[in-house]
Amino acid sequence: MSSEIKTSFVVKPEVGKRVLIQHGRKQKEVAALEVFFDTDFLDTPTVVVTPYWRGRSEVGHAETVTAVNQHRFIVESGNAASDYFVAWTAIGLAPDR
Repeated sequence: MSSEIKTSFVVKPEVGKRVLIQHGRKQKEVAALEVFFDTDFLDTPTVVVTPYWRGRSEVGHAETVTAVNQHRFIVESGNAASDYFVAWTAIGLAPDR
């Protein structure tokens, strides 16, 4: 299994505006994990993270998004291991073309 998966796509909700949605999964082996977006957002997106252990059912510490900007976000917790991952979704405005 790859340690990182990313996907992104653009939705056009109305004429002149485009929403960019990016999501992925990243292995978390450090207390503070920095994730860079494949495409920069026009402004600061909303980021949601969901932690999980591969092959286990409990997560001991909640993940906290401590910083977000249009280029990246940082997620922190006391969980970190080779079989620990965070799945994430970022939603915001797409940059002007």
